[in-house]
Amino acid sequence: MQFVPLGVGCGLLIPYWWTRRKNWDWSVELPRLVFASVLLAPYGAWIFDLTVLLVPVMAAAVKLPRAGRMVPVVAAVAAHILISLATILIPALYPVWVGSVHGLHDFIWLAPSILIWCVAVEFLVGRRLAH
Repeated sequence: MQFVPLGVGCGLLIPYWWTRRKNWDWSVELPRLVFASVLLAPYGAWIFDLTVLLVPVMAAAVKLPRAGRMVPVVAAVAAHILISLATILIPALYPVWVGSVHGLHDFIWLAPSILIWCVAVEFLVGRRLAH
């Protein structure tokens, strides 16, 4: 069962590439592929695999100055700081909540939260560029 999402993702990669092959831009597609690989990884991705999320985070962060105003930039930076702090606070509080030590699987929430952050940054920057 753990390999089913990965198998589906690999199967969808070929039509995804085929429809974009003539206009393939690695600066656009690489963050998407990294997210797909982390979200579809068997075992929910280990914490030491999550460093590859720096690729989409940096891709989104370099777009922030195009927002044109400081409010979206400050909001995005503050949200990312909160996510980063949660990676420290959640494991520290976990023994108090459950009464046991935390494991590698406890960071399964991190990749989806980073994805939401990147989509929010794209929305803020894209909305600004549309005006």
